[in-house]
Amino acid sequence: MTENEQKELRNYCAYMLKEYGFDFAPSDPVIPALYVIHQEILANKKSNDAIAAEIKSATGKMNSQVYHFNSPGEGWRFQIAATLKWLFIGLSFDLLLWVCLIWWNSFNDVEEARKLIQSAGRVNSELLKRIQLDSDGFFFLEFNEASGVSIKNFTEFERLNSKTVRVYLGQEK
Repeated sequence: MTENEQKELRNYCAYMLKEYGFDFAPSDPVIPALYVIHQEILANKKSNDAIAAEIKSATGKMNSQVYHFNSPGEGWRFQIAATLKWLFIGLSFDLLLWVCLIWWNSFNDVEEARKLIQSAGRVNSELLKRIQLDSDGFFFLEFNEASGVSIKNFTEFERLNSKTVRVYLGQEK
């Protein structure tokens, strides 16, 4: 052994005595093998630390979410919370869709009413002159029953006699 190697073995024996309380003589035949094993373990530890640092920096760049479930039932509650979150999002979307549909329908009803008002100018003025007011304040038209099959079914009407039908149009305010 060289002088430098003997010095390293003595330092290693002092290190073992100081750290672990093992008293080895530098001349013990086990010490060189133990020293080589110790040096290999230190080199392996350094390379493992370097690999761990690279892995840590790579995972830091990924920005992944890590969930730690330390007690029983936490994973189940987490899944329930995720389900409720998606259920809330879905119901919110459905509610928005429903409100948009109602708005669209009401807008289309307004358009239909506009068309009716615009077409009211074309209604025969004689028909408008026949609108009457009853004692309760309801407007109505009276139609005489046709002899053919041209009578349509009305939803709000009153048959006054066998040939006269009264159709209610609305109430005066």
